[in-house]
Amino acid sequence: MGAGDANSTTDGTLYALNSSDGTLKWSKKVDNTRASGAVVGSDGTIYISGNGRVTALKSDGTQIWQSADGTAGNLTPALSSSGIIYVGTASTGKVYALNSSTGATLWSYQTGTNPDSSSATKYGVLTAPVIGADATVYVGAIDGKMYALKSDGTLLWSYSTSKSIAENCPAIGADGTLFFSSSDTTLYAVKGSSSSGNSTTTTTTALSGGTSTTASTTTTTVNATTIISNSKSQVTYYLPYFHTNASGVTYCVASNMSSESLTVSFTVGSNPNGTSTGTPNTFTTALASKTTRQYAFSGQSVTGGSDTISISSDAGSSDAYAGTLKFSTTATTTGITATCKSLVMACFQGTTSPRRNLIGYVCEDDSTEGPGGNKIMLGF
Repeated sequence: MGAGDANSTTDGTLYALNSSDGTLKWSKKVDNTRASGAVVGSDGTIYISGNGRVTALKSDGTQIWQSADGTAGNLTPALSSSGIIYVGTASTGKVYALNSSTGATLWSYQTGTNPDSSSATKYGVLTAPVIGADATVYVGAIDGKMYALKSDGTLLWSYSTSKSIAENCPAIGADGTLFFSSSDTTLYAVKGSSSSGNSTTTTTTALSGGTSTTASTTTTTVNATTIISNSKSQVTYYLPYFHTNASGVTYCVASNMSSESLTVSFTVGSNPNGTSTGTPNTFTTALASKTTRQYAFSGQSVTGGSDTISISSDAGSSDAYAGTLKFSTTATTTGITATCKSLVMACFQGTTSPRRNLIGYVCEDDSTEGPGGNKIMLGF
């Protein structure tokens, strides 16, 4: 067993006890603060996390190997029947798959950012992984998502909750239902679909006052794509300046190089009067894959292709305003997902030459690349 407290500066030791009388056989320091629980393989090898690594030990406490620095946190790793160790990291929010014989990294998967922007902890895998009978790996993260990963690191699906999933271990029922909790005080029961396309049952139970008392239960049967849709792509461009004077028209040309068809909406975010309501206005026609479209911001309307939306209620009588142009997946697809790299946009202002390039705009997507899972790119 491991010992320690993440909020303390002591212990982090693995203890081996005699099962017959509870006396100490040996102990080994693994971390300065906290060691995980131990996992024992069929050959007697002991695996434990601490100090940013997984350590493999013989039954007498002799070290066999350690994984690379930064490949583990302080939560218990999971060992598959095929000899793969799965473990998450609190520092980078990654899930690692390690070779149980050598400790070598087989692959890693990046999770996303904490939905609580006020928290100092931006990303992290803070739950112990569990492995299903079909070798699917389930792990929750601080971004509020429960991830189902194939043994090769491919994302099978993810399920989003409203707050972080932390300091708990998912459990799998006899029928394959996955049970886990979230910081939104809800117990979730999610049953994945089979490869034949059967429906997926999702059950959520709200907990009352943090106790096990069921306050309400809702059971919904949905298709598996509904679960996958929680991780559909979304790209947002934050645009700092538009003018309601028709001579100050702004043109933004967006090119969708992804494999996804995207719903487009514009929301006024601010104006000099500070009275904008920020109501999303959605264009009727989606931006199809491999297409380019110009969006013209003129007066108190925005035109994209053959669609025109009015922003008069949000822009009001102001002469200037700012807003967000959001592109969201309309259906789950395979291929190139929409990100700031595959959904690119250029903006310029003025009706006469030379037209002025718009500067200072920002692109943000919900991809899982890079620390924290959100990639932000500045416009020029």
